[in-house]
Amino acid sequence: MLIVTFVLCHIVRSIARPFIKGNAANIFGEFMAIFQLSCCLQELALTDHQFSLPARMLRLFSTLLATTYVCDGYTGNIGWILETLIVHKRILLYLALVIAQLSGGFAAYLIAPYYFPQHFFQIVDQDHSCQSPDPIHRFYLEFICTLLLFLLDWYTRRHEELNRYLTTVYMIIICYYYYGYIDVYLNPIMAGTMTIQCSSDNLAQHLLIYWAAPMAAITLSLVIIRLIGGTPSIKVKED
Repeated sequence: MLIVTFVLCHIVRSIARPFIKGNAANIFGEFMAIFQLSCCLQELALTDHQFSLPARMLRLFSTLLATTYVCDGYTGNIGWILETLIVHKRILLYLALVIAQLSGGFAAYLIAPYYFPQHFFQIVDQDHSCQSPDPIHRFYLEFICTLLLFLLDWYTRRHEELNRYLTTVYMIIICYYYYGYIDVYLNPIMAGTMTIQCSSDNLAQHLLIYWAAPMAAITLSLVIIRLIGGTPSIKVKED
């Protein structure tokens, strides 16, 4: 179903692309990027029990890398679009992009179970603890790992192919190293998708660890870069 998801999303993009321009194209692009990524990650999360850990990481690597090629340059990460707010101070565009990504993630959550309803309900109903019980430790790891990922992305943006592979490999290494213990995801919506079968976190902890930590890391990075006079290469497309 991963291939089916990629093909269907590509068809939708191809049909819509001639009719959507400017900021509307950015908003639609972010919606489609996170929708496609979330659909694929839900399938991975809900079928991973059939594979060994190395096979799981290979599937995740392939999905994340392929997404960087087919999403027209859009991020699929709600933290990365903070650049639109902090650097360009485009508050309304930032809010529109956030809403688009949240809508894309929610749409994927509603649609994906129809791909594999038996897997979905069997696994979601399990009482499975996915993470360490120490929220402070998890917040710290999510913050540091996202900070390092952002810096890696920042300093390799001029080399697009290298950027794609290095950032994807970095995410896989982190996910592999902490798999089943902390589960660092470095992407708020990706975390929400990949922990859909978990019941160990309450909402406040989930928002603190998987949303506040990575967004704080990116915000701090951008503020420091601005203070030292750096001019960031914007990850989100601008007109």
